[in-house]
Amino acid sequence: MTMIIIRILSWLALGMPILLLYSFPAAANLTTAVVTCKAENCPSLPPILPRDEKLASQAIIYQTSSHPEFMTRYSQSFSKTHHGGWQHITVNETALSQTHPIIGFGGAFTDSTAILYQHLSPALKQALIDAYFSPQGIEYSLGRVPMASSDFSCRNFAKEQGHDIPTPSLTPCSNLLSPYSYADKPDYTLSNFALQPEDLNFKIPMIHAAQANSPDSLKLFASPWSAPAWMKTNGSMIHGSLNPALQPLWAEYFVKFLHAYQQHGITFWGLTVQNEPVNGAILGIKDLQSWQTMYSSTEEEAIFIKNYLGPALKQFEKEYHSKIHLMIHDDQIINIHKRTEMLNDPEVAQYVDGTGLHWYVNYSPFLANLDKAYQMLDQASPKSQRFIIGTEACTGSLPMPNGPALGNWARGESYAHDIIQDLNHHVSGWTDWNLLLDTQGGPNWAKNYVDAPIIADLQTQTLYKQPMYYYLGHFSKFIRPGSQLLASQSLGPAPLEEVTFKVPAHANLPETIVIVVLNRDITSRSYYIYDQSIHSENAYLNMHIPAHAIQTIIYKVQV
Repeated sequence: MTMIIIRILSWLALGMPILLLYSFPAAANLTTAVVTCKAENCPSLPPILPRDEKLASQAIIYQTSSHPEFMTRYSQSFSKTHHGGWQHITVNETALSQTHPIIGFGGAFTDSTAILYQHLSPALKQALIDAYFSPQGIEYSLGRVPMASSDFSCRNFAKEQGHDIPTPSLTPCSNLLSPYSYADKPDYTLSNFALQPEDLNFKIPMIHAAQANSPDSLKLFASPWSAPAWMKTNGSMIHGSLNPALQPLWAEYFVKFLHAYQQHGITFWGLTVQNEPVNGAILGIKDLQSWQTMYSSTEEEAIFIKNYLGPALKQFEKEYHSKIHLMIHDDQIINIHKRTEMLNDPEVAQYVDGTGLHWYVNYSPFLANLDKAYQMLDQASPKSQRFIIGTEACTGSLPMPNGPALGNWARGESYAHDIIQDLNHHVSGWTDWNLLLDTQGGPNWAKNYVDAPIIADLQTQTLYKQPMYYYLGHFSKFIRPGSQLLASQSLGPAPLEEVTFKVPAHANLPETIVIVVLNRDITSRSYYIYDQSIHSENAYLNMHIPAHAIQTIIYKVQV
């Protein structure tokens, strides 16, 4: 993740008040704005369309608001007239955006998440998997997997046959043991490359459980935080760059990782070249992060792709019949368009499918950078359907406060605001960070504690589903892979935030229109939806949205 110091400096440089990001809505009751999940009682979500119900001249609405209520389902019929007022949303079902169709929404299978998962009771393990991946939950379709360690890793010594053995741990975390790779000792043939206990005993079993409970194919993409220390210019997994002479070996390391996971029945959909390769250079300040990082310039990343990683992945695809979608950048919005300029070289562009985006400085003044990046992706030769997806986001990363804040409504709203902005600016997917953290916001060997949509208290065997979880669900559950963005518009003074999609038929649902509406105001709003494609006299949907609320509206496609 982007280093805390860099985030603060960048916000200050932009003159943006940090505290506004974590202001609390007056209506939110922070002591009750979580859903408690115990083994014997873990609330699930109501089905979108029960088997005995059909979508006709009505809409299905899911609503989350700071009363609090969490994804309450109700239905409402279309009307001949609207109830007046200035606030309204117009929809034209034929006005499809040229943006790449939706790829998915999801979160990351970090070491910390998977270790916590394995310490849950069997009933709570299933409850967590259901909450994220099943039709009873928010139906994630994307998953990120760190290649080896990140800051969300934790190891300590354990006695085994009288010897101290580095072992995955909940606490304490050793600063010396936790940053690990798949080839820690110099090995210029990578003959000793091996997955670690974190993969074999924790991440892989959790991924298998997620895949078994997901009704659709779960797309997984992997990201490295650092090459092994001996491959780098500074001899450390923290800071430094890849030794240029070892680029062929680093490319082979990727392929060995893909092959090793495939031997365990897990095939990856995609890869990012490097997690946050800019490494703070946004402000001209490098090497400030205190966990695994590896800097590369645009030119260095392009050379590595063109000469080594791209050809290696193509050979892997040929041998194992598995398409790997390669993503560049995997960093902040500030310079995403500059990084994407490497696609002006056709020899690089032939291997690249998309661009990864982190959310940490994703402010409105920078949204034009997304538009520029997508234009370059779309125009790059050779032609293909390239995309931008959000690859990492989390709240609670600032020092005041950092870590979890149970029931924090503003953090859920900040997620929804960012997702709506991104989706309306050519982003085709959004991936949260840790699927699960403990009450401190770890384990994390670098003490870089943050928040997560679901928090685990292992001592009481309790899961807490936060507002973030439900806000994410308003997108992930309803805007399915393959959905196409519509050019809708929210009108009126201080318009509501919204995004609209045409969603393909899935499960027992026909092709639908899905509109997500966000109200971050302290007052409720009355508004109406007018679908220009409805040719019957009932073309208006009269709506009311509470203060600090989000709604997802679903109705049948008319054209």
